[in-house]
Amino acid sequence: FSKSLMVSLNIPTAPYVYCSNMKPLYRGNLPYDAEIFGDLPVLKYSGLAKGKGVYLPNSKADISPIITNLFNLGDDGIIIEKRLSGTEVSLLAFCNGKEAILMPQAQDYKRIYDGDNGPNTGGMGVYSPPGFIHANAMSDISSTIHQPVINIMAKNGNPFKGILYAGLMINDKKTNVLEFNCRFGDPETQVTLPQLNTDLLSILKSCIDGRLGQQRIEWHKGAVVGVVLASGGYPNKYKVGFEISGLSDVDNDVLVFHAGTKIDKNGKIITNGGRVLTVVAQAQTLVKAREKAYKNAVRIHFEGNHFRTDIALREIT
Repeated sequence: FSKSLMVSLNIPTAPYVYCSNMKPLYRGNLPYDAEIFGDLPVLKYSGLAKGKGVYLPNSKADISPIITNLFNLGDDGIIIEKRLSGTEVSLLAFCNGKEAILMPQAQDYKRIYDGDNGPNTGGMGVYSPPGFIHANAMSDISSTIHQPVINIMAKNGNPFKGILYAGLMINDKKTNVLEFNCRFGDPETQVTLPQLNTDLLSILKSCIDGRLGQQRIEWHKGAVVGVVLASGGYPNKYKVGFEISGLSDVDNDVLVFHAGTKIDKNGKIITNGGRVLTVVAQAQTLVKAREKAYKNAVRIHFEGNHFRTDIALREIT
C-alpha cells in the first residue's frame, strides 16, 4: 500500500515489484529485472515482521532462500526493491489529519555488529539529532514526503491522526523513502521523547481534536544517545533466563528501557528476549551523551550481553 501510494504521489522511493506468491520461483525465474534492480536487491516481507522483515543478500545464491523464508512469514507477499546507498534516518511526525509537525530526526543502527556488519536487527542503537540534516532539509522533507501523504489520506476519506514515521535514505543527491510506519519507532522513540519538553498527552489530544497547529511543542536543545544491550546470538537463536545485574549502578539521570526482560519467581530481573535493554543518556553535546551512555552500559551485566561500540561515532570522528 505505502509503495503504491508513494509512486502515485511522486514521493521519491526505490523502484519495486510486489510478489503475492512463489510461482516465479517454481519456474526458476526471479521475479524482477536485474538491469533495473541490480544483482543484489533488497528483499522485504510486505506485512509486519517485528523489525526483521528486511534482508540485504550478500550474494546471488542468497536470494532464493531469503525469498522462500519471507513467504514463510505469512500471506502478505513480498516486496523486491532496488538497493539504495546513503545514510538511513528516521523522521517522525505528529499528525492531526490535516498537517504534520516533525519531531527531531534520529539515526538508527540496524546491523548487529560494529561498522554496519552482519544481519539486520530491530535496532542496536540510535542517536538524535544527526548533524548532517539541516533545518532547511527538514522543511523540504516535510513538504515533499509527510504532508502529501496526510493530504491524500484526508482526500480519500481516511484522515490520518497519529504518528507518521518515515524511514529515509539520504545521500548527497537525493532523499528516498524506505518505509512508512504508523507508530513511534523502536529504538528511535527512546531518544526522541526524552527531548520533549511539552506534555506528550496534550500533543496527542491536539492531534485527535485537530488542533495540532495551535499546539506549542518545545524540544530540548541537546543530544541523546541510546545503546541496545542484546542477548548473545541475537538476531538468530539465543538463550534467555539470565539474571541481569548492575541496574542499580546506573546514574540517576540515565534512562534504562526494558524490552526483553521479565521478573522471575524469585523477584529477580532476567533476560527474556533478543534485545534486552536500551541505555539512554542525554547531554548538551553528542560527545558527552555518547560518553555517558557507554559509561553506564558497561555497568549492566548478563550472560551473553552484546552491544555495538560505535553508536554515534560517525558524528565525532
